[in-house]
Amino acid sequence: CDHATGKVADYIDEAYKCGFKMIGMSDHGPMKYAFLGLDEKEYGIYFKSHMDYNTFKNKYIKDIDKVIKKYKDQMDVLKSVEIEYISGHDDFYKMLLKDLDYLLLGQHFSYVNGEELNTYFNVKKH
Repeated sequence: CDHATGKVADYIDEAYKCGFKMIGMSDHGPMKYAFLGLDEKEYGIYFKSHMDYNTFKNKYIKDIDKVIKKYKDQMDVLKSVEIEYISGHDDFYKMLLKDLDYLLLGQHFSYVNGEELNTYFNVKKH
């Protein structure tokens, strides 16, 4: 999702050097703007702060599979994505899980009464 530098292998190699026996790799997973009722023509298909589905299938998963092979007898590498939960799209999450070991909830926003609640800017302290 371009929030970090380096490649999947860089992170896994470093974890191995540090003595990890298991690690889960997680990047922002693909999420459609349409899930929020937003027009794909105006916004695009996938959130710009997340990877698109083609990158997920054709690069991200393949990159993790390469390091899984490399470390198969030395360290367990689990495949994951960080993703928001949006009610009504469970089939999409199940589809992602066909390629993953788990989903990591990263709820950056939600919708309350049709209005976006951004967890970085709109959450009130009590």
